[in-house]
Order: sequence, then C-alpha cells, then structure tokens
Amino acid sequence: GSSGTSFEEIEAEFGVDVANIVREVTDDKSLPKHERKKQQIIHAPHASTQAKLVKLADKYYNLLDIQRIHPKGWDQKRIQGYCVWAKAVVDVIRGTNKNLEDALDAFFASTINTAEFGSFPAIPQDTDLAVFLQEYYEHRPLKAKKAKKDKRWNSASLSRPPTLLPRSTSIK
Repeated sequence: GSSGTSFEEIEAEFGVDVANIVREVTDDKSLPKHERKKQQIIHAPHASTQAKLVKLADKYYNLLDIQRIHPKGWDQKRIQGYCVWAKAVVDVIRGTNKNLEDALDAFFASTINTAEFGSFPAIPQDTDLAVFLQEYYEHRPLKAKKAKKDKRWNSASLSRPPTLLPRSTSIK
C-alpha cells in the first residue's frame, strides 16, 4: 500500500542512500496491478544489492503473513498464484542472500493450511507454472458491492415504530 510519504521526505529523514533503495523497490502505481507484478520480475535483476535484499525480505514476510492470516477473499488459486509470482521474483535475484533464499525456498516447498480450503502446496505441483502465473496476472478480484442502505431504518424512522403490514399481506 501507499504510505503517502514522498521520496523527498524519506531522503530528508534517512538520507539519499535509503531514499534511493525505496525508489528502486517502489512500484509504478500508474500501471495496473498485474503489470506492476510483471515489471518486478523484469526489473529485479538490475536492482542494487540493497534493493534485492529488501525485495527478498518483503516477499518472505508477505508469504509468512499469507500463511498466518489468509487475505479475505483469496481462494487457493490466488494464494498459490501469489506464491508462484513471488518465487519468480526470487528466482531472478538468487545469489543475493543465502539465508533469506533458503528460508524462501523452504516456504515454497511447504504446505499452506487453511480452514476454508484445507491444505495445499504453496507452489502447485504438476502444473505449467508459466501458464499458472499468466492466469494469476489475469485474475480480476470481484469488487465488493456496497450494501444498499435500507431506507426504512434511517435515523428519522427510529423515533417512530415501523409500519405494520396490512393484514391481507401474506409473507412467503
């Protein structure tokens, strides 16, 4: 998510080196989400070592969060899609930090346990991962529809009793 903090504010507070790392790992928010994800795989190999470290740590902690608290509305395929995508990013920056990469590899080899969908491998087995990743990019989550307010129960109506249905009305 966006913190609303400018690169200039980061530079003033933490210096030019930190601001440059943040710049390197910040997605271009003008692009659609699936395009930003593709861009990470393209740009990650060219990032500085510090930016690669931030990417590895970020992916690891995001994956741990997904394992611990499954994001609302994410089904098995979306969780696995995120894992496949994260692995694709990690794969293009291998050789940055063995300990983080080993921890990520252990996660990718692990099973995710959910109350809702049972247990499944983080990375789907016997699947063309390139095709799976493309399907993940194309996934458009349904926007939650805002519940329509029941006009009968606004603040003004609370001061008087609800209208009773006429006796002739049957409720089915």
